[in-house]
Amino acid sequence: MSRHLLVMPCSARKLTAPGLLPARVRYDGSSWRTLRRNWRNVEHLVDLVVLSAEHGFILGDTPIPDYYRKLDKRRALDIVLDISAPWLADRARDTEGRIFLMGSVLYRSTMVQAIGPAFVERRRAAGRLAWPVSHGEHEPGIGEQLAELKRFLRSIRETI
Repeated sequence: MSRHLLVMPCSARKLTAPGLLPARVRYDGSSWRTLRRNWRNVEHLVDLVVLSAEHGFILGDTPIPDYYRKLDKRRALDIVLDISAPWLADRARDTEGRIFLMGSVLYRSTMVQAIGPAFVERRRAAGRLAWPVSHGEHEPGIGEQLAELKRFLRSIRETI
């Protein structure tokens, strides 16, 4: 079976437990809670990468401390120029299955710049890369984004 790639944004809401926790456990915003509720039966088919405002692109299992840092345009540029960006680009190119980019416009644009806009566009045109889109004039709200995340994960589960 093909492996898929899910790139998630970090979350302002975090578990404040001391010490290190895997990123997928530390982050506790609504997208992370939705991911955890729908993660069972697909975790062996999906590579989870996080765009962390503090750590750049990391695997979902990477142990991280509690921190507070927001992603702004300057930090996003620093991350795109960071060593973790080519690592993400290589990972995306090696992904046989579908790629899903989750997050706000700033997070998604940072992901696209790191992966490579031309590669992203080719994958989107082939139906093998997606992100939450609105059917109206505005960016998708959190409800639409969470629904798209659930659809992505359920579609993988249906192929098992």
